[in-house]
Amino acid sequence: MSKFYKIVAGPLSMVIIGCGVFAFGGCSGPAARQPEAAQTRLEYPPEVPAGYKGETERRWARIYGNHLYDLIGERPLAWLPVGILEHHGEHLPWSLDGQKAYLVCLRLSEKLNGVVLPVSLLAGVHGDRRPEQSEQEYRDFNKKVGDFMFTEDYFRRFMLETYDGLANIGFKVIVAYTGHYPEIQTQIVRETAEQYSATGRATVIPFWEPLACGAGDHGAKWESSIWEALAPGGVRMKAIVDEETGRSGYYRGQEIRSQISREFGEKALDMVENYLTQKIDEAFAGQETNKH
Repeated sequence: MSKFYKIVAGPLSMVIIGCGVFAFGGCSGPAARQPEAAQTRLEYPPEVPAGYKGETERRWARIYGNHLYDLIGERPLAWLPVGILEHHGEHLPWSLDGQKAYLVCLRLSEKLNGVVLPVSLLAGVHGDRRPEQSEQEYRDFNKKVGDFMFTEDYFRRFMLETYDGLANIGFKVIVAYTGHYPEIQTQIVRETAEQYSATGRATVIPFWEPLACGAGDHGAKWESSIWEALAPGGVRMKAIVDEETGRSGYYRGQEIRSQISREFGEKALDMVENYLTQKIDEAFAGQETNKH
C-alpha cells in the first residue's frame, strides 16, 4: 500500500491532476476528441419541471405511509405517464417521451391535485411485425433504430392491468398520458381507456399532446419547445443536425433550431393544461351524476 501512495504522489499524479482527463474532459484522451455535443454534461432529464414548488409531495415513489390515502381522499386522481426509450436526434434524450409526460403530469398536479406515478419508460410500441416482413428483417430494423420490440398485446395488457390496479386502490379518474404518440400507440391508449371506463370502476382519460395542441412532431418544434419549457437548457441546440445530410440546425429535413423556444413550449403547455382541466372536471362530474 505504501508503494501505491508513492506512485500516486509521484510525477504521474501531476499528469492526472493537471489533466483531469477522465472526469472533466481536459487535455487529451477520448473526451477531448469528441465533438462539442458529446462533451456536454447536463443534469437532464430533471426530476421536476421548471418552477415546481412541491409544497405537497405527490410523487407516488416518494410518498410515505398513509399520506397516499390522504391524497386519494382529497381527490382520487391518478396521473399515469408512459413512454418509451427512443432516439430523438442528438439534441434530446432517449427518455424524452416518457419524461416529458411525467414532468407535465407533475406540473399539473400542483394545480389539479392527484398522485403522479413514476414514469413507465418501457410502455410504448411502434406496431407488430408486418406479414410481409421476415422475423430477421423486423429484428434488423429495430436494431438499426434502437427500438424495443414490445408487442401490441403486451402494451394493451399493461395499460388495462395498470388501470385496474389503480381503480382497486381507490382512484376514480386516471389520466393515461402517453408522450409517445404514433398511431398504433394512441389507438391502444384510446381503446383501453374506453374499454376500462365502460366497467364503471374508474374513468380513464386518454391523452397525448396533439389532442390539446392540434399538432405535434417527433423531436422537432413542438416536442423540443415543450421540453425546453419543462427543462430549460435541456435541448442541446448546438447539437441539432440532420442525420441524413449532416446539415446543422436541421432535423428530419426541416430547419428547427430557429423554431424552438421556451415561450412556444409554455403556450403548448397552457393548451395541455386547459384541455386536461376540462376533461378531469367532466370525468368527476360524470361520476357524481352516475351516483344519482
